[in-house]
Amino acid sequence: GTVVQTALLAETAAGGVTSVKFSPSGAYVLLGYGVRDRIQRINQFPLHRVTRMYRWEDMSLVSHVESDADDVNIALFHPLPGGGFLYGTKQGRVRLCRPWRGAFDDPRNENTLKESLDLHALFATSPVSHFGQSRGH
Repeated sequence: GTVVQTALLAETAAGGVTSVKFSPSGAYVLLGYGVRDRIQRINQFPLHRVTRMYRWEDMSLVSHVESDADDVNIALFHPLPGGGFLYGTKQGRVRLCRPWRGAFDDPRNENTLKESLDLHALFATSPVSHFGQSRGH
């Protein structure tokens, strides 16, 4: 094969990548992280990167998820553009995510998934059930 394009990730963003996927439109790239990087392990940060989404055109970071519990086996985009993405964890979980649609540096851009959250309450208020079907159907 022929290399068509190469993108350089900062050293801190490249360590532990286990999954790289293009969005259905080809405009975004989703990275899944399966292990905590060396600096995070040494300093025992409670949160670590789980996913990062970049705009392919300029490799600018547009969204990310951090967690205190998840390590990713695989991360995939929903097959329909705008449908978000999901990831499966080494801990046996599947998480469906919808990225923040505002400015990346907006303070309301909360991308941290803490195990202390009541995930059942989180899913109960979502318009999508555990199985991806609308409520009431």
